Order: sequence, then structure tokens, then C-alpha cells
Amino acid sequence: MGFHTEGGGSESRILWGELANEAMTDLEESTRPQLLAEVRRMLGLLEDDPTQAEARRRRFQNGLWAIPVRGDGEDWVILWEPNAENPDEVVVRYLGPPPGG
Repeated sequence: MGFHTEGGGSESRILWGELANEAMTDLEESTRPQLLAEVRRMLGLLEDDPTQAEARRRRFQNGLWAIPVRGDGEDWVILWEPNAENPDEVVVRYLGPPPGG
């Protein structure tokens, strides 16, 4: 897992699964400023307080939470879960278009 956020001092630290980290890097290098801004906004909410409703819009049976994101005419999703080993961390497992969508 990598670590890929801006800023610091937030209540939760975001860890990244390899594929999610690659997707974020690709997005940062792309020409989709609205989508990037919205992803960053939602990641900021997740860092500030992963228990808030906006960060927990949908839960899957496997324990992952989904945050829908829209920008530049694209629908994406952030799939994340609390880190079982450290309650001050969350792990982003997937970032991209909704799976199966």
C-alpha cells in the first residue's frame, strides 16, 4: 500500500491499494480538472471524518464503503474501508468508474 494525499494534520490518514494509487496518479496527470477536484474534495471529507454520512453513502457486504464522484461528465467511485489494524487510517481499495458499470 502507498500513501497518496496532500496536506496533513487530518484526523484520518489515507492508505492506498496499489491499483487505487495508480488510478489517482493517472487522474492527476490527466486533463479532467472537475473530476480531480471532486475526488480530492471527497478524499478530504474522508480524511476529516470517515464516519460522516457523505463518506458512507453505500456499504457492500464485504465491508467496503462507496463514495460516488462525478466530474467532467464521468461517474467514478471511491471504494474504501477502515484499516482494521489502525483506527486512524482508512484504505482506498479502488478509484475509477463504477465496477460493472
